[in-house]
Amino acid sequence: MRLTVELPDNLSELENAAEEALEAVAISFYEANDFSKARVARIFGFHWYKFQGVLKKHNVAKGAYDEEALRQDLESLEVLRSERNS
Repeated sequence: MRLTVELPDNLSELENAAEEALEAVAISFYEANDFSKARVARIFGFHWYKFQGVLKKHNVAKGAYDEEALRQDLESLEVLRSERNS
């Protein structure tokens, strides 16, 4: 699917207007849907790491980081460490 957006002429004078518009749409899509950051990044053609930066730049946080999420992250870290040391 292709989506074309026409920006007003005065916006085209702004540096990075098209990229900022794409970022805004991607952020809106991310906030409105239950998709992972990686999936939204793929949909909008961003590298996952770049999309992380976009979210941070615009102070977008979705979901709470609770004790359960921390426990899962710590378990994942232990698995990665054991794999690396094997």
